[in-house]
Amino acid sequence: MKSQKGVSLLEMVIAMAIFSVFIVIIGLMTSDYARLDRSVRLRWFTHPDEMAVVARLRRDVLDSNGYPVEFQGKAQGPTTLLLSHGGGETIVWNFEPGRVERTEWQGASLRTRWVARATRSYQIDSWEMSEGSYAVHLTGRTGEGEIAIDRVLAPRPE
Repeated sequence: MKSQKGVSLLEMVIAMAIFSVFIVIIGLMTSDYARLDRSVRLRWFTHPDEMAVVARLRRDVLDSNGYPVEFQGKAQGPTTLLLSHGGGETIVWNFEPGRVERTEWQGASLRTRWVARATRSYQIDSWEMSEGSYAVHLTGRTGEGEIAIDRVLAPRPE
């Protein structure tokens, strides 16, 4: 008896069944990731002030040229960020649960005040960069205490 080359119909059916199982698993994983991605985006953008806080803080850190230790009785800390800009300008950020305040000072005179309400709980810390300079590490937590924002904002190189 001479053996024939090729595959039998039964082997083809088994291979297609295994392939179909993999396709179903990949489809389920993709839909789970898409649903998770949508929910994270919705949690991130629950309030328009959330985007504004991160965008303004990023711009202020990019344009800063130093971190004063103290200004107008306020000191650097986990809920207070002081940034110095050129020409005697100082930016003070105060992070309170549900409220963020940004004040801009020219010397000892208050120039502008901006407040974002209904925000998450933010905390800041310093972050040492590889070249020895320091950046701002911003962490935002949901009401349940989960980390929703974890960003390192670095000033522009000089």
